[in-house]
Amino acid sequence: MTPRFNEKERCVGAETISLVARVLHRSKSHLQSILLQNNIALVDDFFEIMVDSVPDLAEYIHRTTATLLLHVNG
Repeated sequence: MTPRFNEKERCVGAETISLVARVLHRSKSHLQSILLQNNIALVDDFFEIMVDSVPDLAEYIHRTTATLLLHVNG
């Protein structure tokens, strides 16, 4: 039996983090409004470092999964 490398789970994981990122982007202004003024920079940093990197992470997950499934190097 050939291992399937959990491709379904990888794809679901990539789509899930993309969904969470979209929800967070929609909630950004609300988060900023309920935090104290001195914490707004913290929210901006969080979005810049974590949330905005989600498309790159999802692409990496899909590319890695495809490479494993197709047995392609590099």
